[in-house]
Formats: sequence, structure tokens, C-alpha cells
Amino acid sequence: MLNRRNLLGAGAAIGVLSRTGEAQAQAYPSRAVSLIVAAPAGGNTDVGARILCSIAEKELGQPIVVLNKAGAGGQVGWTELARAKPDGYTIGFIIMPG
Repeated sequence: MLNRRNLLGAGAAIGVLSRTGEAQAQAYPSRAVSLIVAAPAGGNTDVGARILCSIAEKELGQPIVVLNKAGAGGQVGWTELARAKPDGYTIGFIIMPG
């Protein structure tokens, strides 16, 4: 469910992404960023991720590609995120139960 707490977290993520770009001498991002969503397309988690992407794309000046990796209660997406190259071009979106 998209609520105020989730939106605050999304705002914090946008701030981190923006500062990351500034910290790397404006070289980041120079290409599209992949966002792994550990949930199926069309659900609340996916909708929240896509809202975040639409805002973050304006801040970053690059597209963010949503990759839905559903399965095993999120384990499939989390595993792919953990194995991604640590270059800042693959990020994740995970909803923690509250």
C-alpha cells in the first residue's frame, strides 16, 4: 500500500540518488539506471516504484528502467540485486512489512 511512510522513503531515495550524482563530479548517471523491483508488475510495490521513477528521472536526467523480478517472496529480486555490479546503475526497490 502506498502511504505517507513509503512516500517519505521514496523522497529519501531520490535525495540519495541526487547526491550520488553530485559526488561523482556530475558524471553519474551517464546512462539509464535499472531499478529491480522484487515484486510482480501491477501490484502496490510496482506502482510505488514507478511513481518514484517518474520523479527521480526528472532529477537525474536519465531514464530509470523498472525490472520486475517476482518470486520466492522477493528472494529472486533481492538475489539479483545482491549480485549486480556495484556501479550505481542497478538499484533496488523493496517494501518492508510494517
